[in-house]
Parts: sequence; structure tokens; C-alpha cells
Amino acid sequence: MKLKFTKASVDKLPPSKKGRAWHNDSELPGFRVAVSTSGRKYFYVRLRSGGRADRQERSVAIGAFGVLTVDQARERAKDLLSRHQLGIPTEPAPERQESHAEEGKSFAALCDGFLAEKVGKKKAKTIREYRRLIERELKPAFGERPGSLLASEDVAAWHARLGQRAPIVANNALRLMRTIYGWAHNRRHVAETVHPTRGIEKFPEHPKERFLSHAEIARLGAALQRRDASADGQSGPSAAIRFLLLSGWRKNEALSLRWDAIDWAREQVSLVDSKTGPCVRQLSGKALDMLRQIPRIHGSPWVFPGADHAQHLVCIKRQWNAIRAECGFTDVRLHDLRHTFASIGLEQGLSLEHIGRLLGHKSTRSTQRYAHLSEGAVRHAANSTADFITRMMSGRHLEAA
Repeated sequence: MKLKFTKASVDKLPPSKKGRAWHNDSELPGFRVAVSTSGRKYFYVRLRSGGRADRQERSVAIGAFGVLTVDQARERAKDLLSRHQLGIPTEPAPERQESHAEEGKSFAALCDGFLAEKVGKKKAKTIREYRRLIERELKPAFGERPGSLLASEDVAAWHARLGQRAPIVANNALRLMRTIYGWAHNRRHVAETVHPTRGIEKFPEHPKERFLSHAEIARLGAALQRRDASADGQSGPSAAIRFLLLSGWRKNEALSLRWDAIDWAREQVSLVDSKTGPCVRQLSGKALDMLRQIPRIHGSPWVFPGADHAQHLVCIKRQWNAIRAECGFTDVRLHDLRHTFASIGLEQGLSLEHIGRLLGHKSTRSTQRYAHLSEGAVRHAANSTADFITRMMSGRHLEAA
């Protein structure tokens, strides 16, 4: 579609229904405007070379409408067309070419390149979360736009809109966007002066601190006992839930537990792949007693095997939802069992150092503080916490009260 580009005419161009819609200036051949589905408008110049048989063409990004005026963009297009006709390179000068070589690369292409390089270097769960945020939030907002032309005011407006309905998602997407641009700077895909996320404040985040009360632990223990004789048995999701409460482990750490990782004599488990990397985790006697009651499946290395015994349990959400509904605390997440373990440990007078060691926390400061703790002290911490939880699960503490 051809029209005379003016501020008014470009301003009236409607959003594209699919992909990018291209519009050509009627006065300067090759001067173009691309309109995205979100209504964003960008100036380009089309450069052609060769004859009819071997004609080649490419589009060079000039800038965003609103950042550049129509007259400014037209002058830049004229300059690029003249240089192209005279055989003068239209790419950046040699001293700038390395850092600006791909400044026309779309933001979607930056995202795809980032993901492709991170696969195999990051955990599969992390890659899945990256991909989810990119496909659901980042690409729909900015995918068609040149990565080097994103303005911080546009990113700030997007972050504000998304934060009105999902502030945590907005913050996570913004963090990922910053990571992508850091990667793009290192790979010379965009200039190091391009920082579209700079200065944007994140929404306040209030982490959930839910943990079970003594009475709720007793209700959970009763619900699990009722399931012990069911088809679920001692080797299914119910056993995994019981183990989570007695150990304070993360869900994936527990579900992927292998029999050969357990050192029964030292009451320890060697985890090859935890959130914080390989580690040795102390277990309580009560947790180990519970594990001893789980029947082993011939040929399966997993403590909690899935329907296909060659694989471990992956999801126990459906069973957990049923149990917590039965217990009457539907706002409790599986991860809150970990919080519960820590809170009971604090009630029992255990130090933060002991609890951090049991939970597998890892930081420079924490590691230094944990270094002086003996295995015996950590074993006592595990036993003390799990013993108290066991009494509450059986309801004996209520009778004593």
C-alpha cells in the first residue's frame, strides 16, 4: 500500500491483523513503514541490487515512529539509498560494525538464539520456564520489533500493564528480558548502549509463609494413614507426601530419589542433582524407617516409581489436592511442607545453621557457618524435628494436651 508519509497518515495506520503490515511511501521509493499487530510502527528502507534475473533486496531498520519523526526517517532513508546507489557500504563503520552487526535482528530472534544456546547448560525446568515466559509474555509484546530499537518507556508500560494482573509474572519476565539483553550484548547482537529494561522498578513481592499448625499436621497424618491401606499403598504419592513432611526436601528431590543414593549406616543421601547442585543430605531415623517400609519394585531404581517403573513419579498434584481438601486446608502447597519442617525445627530450638543444612540451602555465607557443624549435630537436628512431626501426625500431642 502506497501513501504519502506524514505524521498524520502514519499515525492513522491500523494495527496489522497478522504478522507485519508493510506500507510504502509514495514520494520516496524504498522508504517503508512496518506496522505490528500491537500497532507499533517502524521505519525501514528497502535496498535492491542486481538485475531481473538475480535481483536481491534487503530491508534496513531506521527507527521507531515516535522516536524519529517522519522527516528525520525520510532523510535517513535518502542517505542510505544514495550510499547504496554509489556503492558505499550502508552497514555501520568498521569500528562499529562488530557491535552493531545484527542491530536489525528482531527481539523474537534474540529470544530464540538465547534459548538455543542455553539448552543443555541450564536445567530442563529452567528452560521450560524461560520458554513459557518468552512465548506467553515477551514475544507477544515485542517479538516483531528490532531488538536494538526497544525503548525503556515501552518496556515500562508493558511491565505496568502485566503487573496489574500478575505482578510476579511481570517481574520474572522483566528479569528474563534483562538476562536476554545481557546475553545479546556479549554476543554483539545489540550495542552495549541498548538497555530497554534499565531503570524499571519491579513490583513488591511478598513470599508466602504458609506452614501447617500442630492440629493441621495431625489431620494430615490421619489422612495419610487412611490411604496407607489403599491402592496408593506405601509406595505411591501418599508415601512421597509423608516423606516430604519428614525430610523438608524439595518435591523434585524427593520424587527422583534412588535407592542406591541412600547410605543407611550413616543415615545420609547423596543427591547428584538438587536445586543447588550435588550435595549430601542428612535424614532422620523416622524418615529412614518410613523408607524401609516402601516395597521395592524389581528392576526399578526409584524409591517412588511412576506408572512406568523405569521412571520416577513426576506429578502428585492430583493426590495432594485430594488430601488437602480432605484435611480442610486447600491453600497449602506441597512446598509448604518444607516450610513446616523448618518452622517445627525452629520451635524445637534448632539453629538456623542446622535447619539450613537439613534443607540443603547453599550460599557462601551459609556454607561458612555450616562448616563447623558435625554430622552428629545435624543428625540430632533431623531426628528431633521428624520425631516431633511424627507425634503430631499420630495425634499423640493432642492427647497429652
